Amino acid sequence: MSSIGISIIAGGKSSRMGYQKGLAIWQGKTLIEHIIQAAEPLGLPIQIIANDSAYAFFGYRAYPDIISGIGPTGGIYTALLKSNTESNLIVSCDMPLMETAVLGYLIRQHRGAEITLPVVGGRDQPLCAVYNTAIRNDWKDWIDVGERAMHRMLNHFNTNRINIDKKKGIHPRAFTNVNTPEDLKNLSI
Repeated sequence: MSSIGISIIAGGKSSRMGYQKGLAIWQGKTLIEHIIQAAEPLGLPIQIIANDSAYAFFGYRAYPDIISGIGPTGGIYTALLKSNTESNLIVSCDMPLMETAVLGYLIRQHRGAEITLPVVGGRDQPLCAVYNTAIRNDWKDWIDVGERAMHRMLNHFNTNRINIDKKKGIHPRAFTNVNTPEDLKNLSI
């Protein structure tokens, strides 16, 4: 078993965007292509968690949510269940400013905790964090009792929070996410 893999989450409803946001175009590429471009140089196995078969086009295994309709908690569960690695860097498809250096930094910081969670501007970033695959059964147990809020889910686990705002060489803008057509229009490098 490899020690770490990357799971790109693209299975949301995209209700505010009005269409699959991972397939939205920014600077000539889809949003998910920007994430793939940031992830590939790390040389780690990549999988995509998406309910739309169009994501298989990108050349990586794509899996639909095992438990659909429950938001990112379901996507994370699917990523952990389908993983063949000890840990997973889980990253949302809607962060087109993400950089290889940021992903590599998070991976290097993942030691000793069940979840390594960046914090930007005082806010947890659970959709760009490293999760131990071993927590998948406990994660599912929390889903089974109705837990859906990410901030509460994270508190059930040994979580190493890293304040990104104070890290040299890591720009907090990498965590900017796109939820609406207006967000996409206003996005700048």
